[in-house]
Amino acid sequence: LGDKYTRRFAAESLGQIGPAAKAAAAALRSAMATEDASLRVAAALALWRVTEDASAVDVLGKLLATDDVNAAHEAAIAFTHLRSAGRPAIAALVSAVNSGTEDVRRSAARALGQMGPEAIPALTEALAAEDVSVRRTAAQGFDWLGKAVSDKVLNNTETSLDTFKKIYS
Repeated sequence: LGDKYTRRFAAESLGQIGPAAKAAAAALRSAMATEDASLRVAAALALWRVTEDASAVDVLGKLLATDDVNAAHEAAIAFTHLRSAGRPAIAALVSAVNSGTEDVRRSAARALGQMGPEAIPALTEALAAEDVSVRRTAAQGFDWLGKAVSDKVLNNTETSLDTFKKIYS
């Protein structure tokens, strides 16, 4: 009920409540199927926070790949909150890093960086992209992994330092 903003804020509030809002899980699942992409993102993130339902990750992954730039950006931001729980969507996030708008790329890289070491191969691959903004975004993803992980990658003999130099060319 209510306008789209009220529904979105209600979903976000339920997510903030967390597991104590389990009674609202059915309503959140229903909201994930609406036409309003912002509401779908808010409902998916809320459902994850309330029940850790894997279908929320699937919905966010699909929204990440949509032509709706705002929805893709919001989905990428939502993945930053999921952290390691978003690992099933690594491929979708890598695709967003390689093909999204600058905002989508940056948010997707941040999400990858917050997923932990499992994202290192995907970020390392993105460092070899021809597009300089993709390389910069991948480097930002490493920043989100943390200095210790970044140093480990930089000192890894299997990772070419030339790749890292391209980022700043």
